Amino acid sequence: QLTAQLPGSPEQVYDLMTGDISEWWDHSFSQEPVQFYIEPKPGGGFWEYFDDQGNGVLHATVIFADRGNMLRFDGPLGLSGKAIQMVTTYTFTPNEDGGTILNVDVHAAGEMEPGIDQVVESVWRHFIFERFQPYATEKLGGETPAQ
Repeated sequence: QLTAQLPGSPEQVYDLMTGDISEWWDHSFSQEPVQFYIEPKPGGGFWEYFDDQGNGVLHATVIFADRGNMLRFDGPLGLSGKAIQMVTTYTFTPNEDGGTILNVDVHAAGEMEPGIDQVVESVWRHFIFERFQPYATEKLGGETPAQ
């Protein structure tokens, strides 16, 4: 589990982590994807669009969406092509200072090579602490907390 302190309400953070996430999500199958998009509704897709014609990848499917509380998606993300399934859960909790505590939990099963758990954790640390936390701080104000 990874935990990050973020400015803004849980609803504001949820909104930044869904919809068009192209500004902070940076791992792709395409050299220059035109968009990353998470549809925040049950059955919604976590899409990477390669071009304006709709070519792309479905990284995961949203299986639980409760704005400001929880988002859960099921899919291989960057491990597409392996017989692996990952369930990723974001939970959003209001902080006493008016900000949000974000928890990210990832559970995986299937064709996993030795050490893949460390790779997955490293990639999520990159997304949350190096990409999303500074992005949210820029969009919602405040200072980026030290990790």
